Amino acid sequence: MSEEKEWYAVYTKSRQEYKALAYLKALNFNVFLPEVEVIRVRRGRRVKVRRPMFPGYLFVETDWRRESRLDIVRAPSIIRVLGYDDRPTPIPREQVESLQIVVRSGTRVDPHPYLKVGQRVRIVSGALRDVVGILVEKSRNSRKLVISVDMMNRAVAVTIEDASMVEPYE
Repeated sequence: MSEEKEWYAVYTKSRQEYKALAYLKALNFNVFLPEVEVIRVRRGRRVKVRRPMFPGYLFVETDWRRESRLDIVRAPSIIRVLGYDDRPTPIPREQVESLQIVVRSGTRVDPHPYLKVGQRVRIVSGALRDVVGILVEKSRNSRKLVISVDMMNRAVAVTIEDASMVEPYE
């Protein structure tokens, strides 16, 4: 593996991560598509299926300065390579390697949106569905939200036990 190669995040067309993966592997790229096992109900039965950890994204290792980048951006199913100011930006190697270790370990992974303290969030399921508030505390297994009622100049705190019940609110 050359030291010049770096990892890049590639954004694919909806539900075409596996098609892009196969295409890039056929061109001899080192490609990583992290997957998680999820439970789905099919015909009344609960079955385990593998799904992309980050739907719509995969990682490709390449030397971006070479012509190989054209193979990536012209590949069917690929929309663009992530970056800033229309320039592809490499993902730190240690982040990709950490993801690879987690996937190989078989540890149960529960992906959820990236949330920061102080961010506005919305509850997406359960009895509090559609409640919007500010994330004031993050702990390993819960999300504590302060739900503000501006007109009354009051707030209440609600503890959410399942992180998948909360998403960023724009």
